[in-house]
Amino acid sequence: ILWSKSYDASFKLDLINTFIKNILLGEKSAKQHYNFEDSTIKWQMQPDLKLIFAVVYKEMLQLSNIEDLLDQVRFEFVKKVHPTLLKANDIYLEVPSNFDQHFQYAL
Repeated sequence: ILWSKSYDASFKLDLINTFIKNILLGEKSAKQHYNFEDSTIKWQMQPDLKLIFAVVYKEMLQLSNIEDLLDQVRFEFVKKVHPTLLKANDIYLEVPSNFDQHFQYAL
């Protein structure tokens, strides 16, 4: 995880670990959403950078603009933050320290 933002203090990384194990490593990533307990994960891939952008939200919210948010966050990250990250052999050596401001812009 290069960057994360949570508005829910009860959010647990177990959901992300389950998503990685069951969907990404299980090669079921053709789907673009994953429901787990009371949460939904929607994601988009950026294959050329080997990155996945994901949003986790409570399933009962039924948010309609998640895809737009993912598009905007991915754009902000790829164009403005990714070029500044230090990387060696496809491994990111640092996490972005300035993405919070880009995320707020995307909202």
